[in-house]
Amino acid sequence: MSEEQVGKMKRYFSRHRHDAEAQGFRRGEEGYPTPGRVAWDAWGGDAGRDWVGRRKFEDL
Repeated sequence: MSEEQVGKMKRYFSRHRHDAEAQGFRRGEEGYPTPGRVAWDAWGGDAGRDWVGRRKFEDL
């Protein structure tokens, strides 16, 4: 992945951390999956967030 793509992922997860607190974000909750959950998974889900959090790019 390019540094630009990794930067977009970092910014997405930073802006949407609160989505994980919404009702319906987790399997078994009413309203699952929320639009926020669908987008979270499209960006790589928890594994994507963890992976991108370990990337170090000086110009991000």
